[in-house]
Amino acid sequence: ALWCAFASYLATGSWILNKDQ
Repeated sequence: ALWCAFASYLATGSWILNKDQ
């Protein structure tokens, strides 16, 4: 489940970056 949390972190980071731009 650790990789799942990592994937969720990447998805959230990408969403934040997209929202920021």
